[in-house]
Amino acid sequence: MVKVIDRRKQAMGGYSKRSVAQIKNIAVHYSATTSGNTSTFEKHWKGVRGWQTGGYHEVVLLNGDVELNYDPTVISNGVYGHNTETYNICYVGTSQPNDKQLKSLRQRVKRAKSAYGIKDNNIKGHREFSGQSTSCPKVNVAAAIVGALGSTIVQDTINKVKPKPKPNVDGYTARIQRWLNGYSFNNIAVDDKYGPSTHKALVKVYQYELNKQFNAKLVVDGIPGAKTDAAAVTICKGAKGNLTYVLQAFLFVKGYQLSVDGIFGDITTEMVGAFQRNNKLTVDGVSGKDTFKKLIRR
Repeated sequence: MVKVIDRRKQAMGGYSKRSVAQIKNIAVHYSATTSGNTSTFEKHWKGVRGWQTGGYHEVVLLNGDVELNYDPTVISNGVYGHNTETYNICYVGTSQPNDKQLKSLRQRVKRAKSAYGIKDNNIKGHREFSGQSTSCPKVNVAAAIVGALGSTIVQDTINKVKPKPKPNVDGYTARIQRWLNGYSFNNIAVDDKYGPSTHKALVKVYQYELNKQFNAKLVVDGIPGAKTDAAAVTICKGAKGNLTYVLQAFLFVKGYQLSVDGIFGDITTEMVGAFQRNNKLTVDGVSGKDTFKKLIRR
């Protein structure tokens, strides 16, 4: 796995925002320097160019590590005239990426393509965008990166950071309802609508799984309360099972579109972070007591 260094709290600027739905392109850049990292580039951007926000959402270092500088909702200064709709990724160097960088670039482009629903022909080098006068980058993005991505079907649906109050995605809520009815204490209508009965059934399964897995000794009544809040456990990236499924189901019915598959991966981490941000919680992508407390209320 690529090592990701989170710089989002220290990156310069980041005040101009957009919705994830506005992202249509991925731009690949090179730094045109033989070394460096985002911190060194920021000195140039701020001191020479006078920018408020840096150029790249991600920077791939010479050793293949990735510096994550901004959330996707931040507009960075990568491609003049195209920044509002572009997610910018840069590798350090003056020529072709080295083998470690190329591996990281492919993984990060693949992740962004899946997460933001980007078409292959909208993944390009900086020089390929209209109105640009640059040789950036040296790598042939279509051949060396896009052509080597393989399947990018990571999620069933594309994530959107801004939630909808009561999503009605054909078939998917019904799938969750059928899963809920697999528990003997649930018998709800499979109508593909998130209503009080579906919410109560989700809470009941949450309580049941806390009892089964952690001996929480809760009453399985579907009513969130102090005892249920206190029994919450912390789950994070890498977790698998029914509690992760419940977490994902709660996120989905609240408008955070992701694959409800019981596997806590990159997109689930992003959606937990988005939920935390929208509910003024500590944003770490990890679901603990405070996150579950907010999540299980309707």
